[in-house]
Amino acid sequence: MEIQSAKKLLAIMLIVITIITPILTLAAPLPARALDEYVTVTIPNFPIQINGAALDSRNDRYPLLIYNDIIYFPMTYEHCAYLGIATNWTATDGLYVAATRSSSGIIPDYGTISNVAATYTARIASFSIHINGKLVDNSKEAYPILLFRDITYFPMTYRFATEELSWDISWDSTNGLNVKISNHNQFYFVSISDTYADFSGQVAVYTETMQDDGSIYVHHIQTNRYFGRLNFADDTVTPREPYDTQAETSDIGNSVDVSLQGNSLYYADYLLADLTDLIALDNESEYGSTMGNPIIFYARKFDFENNFYLNVMVYYQTGIPAPYTPFQALSFVVIDNSEVISLDMDTSDSFFSGAYPVSDGIYISTNRSLRYAANKYTLWFISSNGDLHNVNDKFYNFDNVKIIGTVGDTAYLKCLWQETDSYGESVLNVSLINDGYYSMERDYSLTKIHPYVSVYEEILTPTGTIYVFPSWRIGLINLTNGTFIDLSDLPIADIQYLNQ
Repeated sequence: MEIQSAKKLLAIMLIVITIITPILTLAAPLPARALDEYVTVTIPNFPIQINGAALDSRNDRYPLLIYNDIIYFPMTYEHCAYLGIATNWTATDGLYVAATRSSSGIIPDYGTISNVAATYTARIASFSIHINGKLVDNSKEAYPILLFRDITYFPMTYRFATEELSWDISWDSTNGLNVKISNHNQFYFVSISDTYADFSGQVAVYTETMQDDGSIYVHHIQTNRYFGRLNFADDTVTPREPYDTQAETSDIGNSVDVSLQGNSLYYADYLLADLTDLIALDNESEYGSTMGNPIIFYARKFDFENNFYLNVMVYYQTGIPAPYTPFQALSFVVIDNSEVISLDMDTSDSFFSGAYPVSDGIYISTNRSLRYAANKYTLWFISSNGDLHNVNDKFYNFDNVKIIGTVGDTAYLKCLWQETDSYGESVLNVSLINDGYYSMERDYSLTKIHPYVSVYEEILTPTGTIYVFPSWRIGLINLTNGTFIDLSDLPIADIQYLNQ
């Protein structure tokens, strides 16, 4: 499979670059060195490219290094962002590093400096280091993380470069070292039960061809598809028969009909709202109902205790095509099947994304529309008597709170400090030290389960275990106990070939 091929390629590349024997991958690891110890490093003299941009190590302020026959990469903010790596540092917490899905697109530029010495001195880092939420014990690393010119340097071993940072590394004698983001996989859950979850996945396979002008043409030649079952009891994965439906990881309630009587909005016999102003706005538009484009309603109802929550999406000026059709999202709670309370949830540009009942009320999740090129989840709590609370406002460090589910009265959350882009988290809007997965009790107290990791999807089991598909590696992670579940041995179930 692709992973095994990558391991072989990286091993061969290291041997060729450093002109040494296969001791790098076959011999026992080198002994660990003491923290803060000074070590001798050299600067490579072969060509280097990252994401297609050339680096001149002989004149770069933060060049690549070689230590113990291993290439080391500078983890500056710009180098990392360009290769899809988020970083955070404080003197108290140390360095946090996490792979994300996309590059910043900004080519690193820290000015030039003449690197003419035969050797230089670096130091073994002694501060705390986390990568993708896991603590690295640098005192036990055969190829330790280094400090050079006050910048952290990571060893480009298979473990760090490929497994943790999702870099695609190649080498040839003409073009030298080439480092790129490798994000060609996507996995998602298709059904969830009390004891297992079925999932599907696909991995895109590419080849590269050198053109006459020296440029590289990338061919997407095939997509490999996988179908598996995750067993919650022992974190094992087994193949399954193919079927492909998207799992609902939240309860979105029941679809119900609402009606417009005059200018008033009704559900059954319940008067919900006066829409006079919205109807006037629609009538004034050339895209509105006066031109044969009716106002459209979509409503969902969720029962809790003797009450129910009602979300109504009102699309007007429907002559404007999706996804730009204007809309308003209205929310109501009906207490004891009699009193209608209109909820001021400030959701005019947000979609209802799930409801989660607890013993004294219900959590409601809303998500800002993707058409604004941003994702911002807001969590609300509606008490049994209809009082509304914005849960995001309870937290100083988080303005983007996504609920994954509830077990009893405990809610499980993904908390981020700000909204994300339309493709998920990026290197520019993640706070690795604070962001992550939390459990929350009814008094809004938080307990951190796992630091931030970039994922495609997460689910919560009935026993409170969170599983995610990481965006940088083919596998699953049990965030509750930190176990990585390798999917590299899952057989390919189907291959879709593309025209080359």
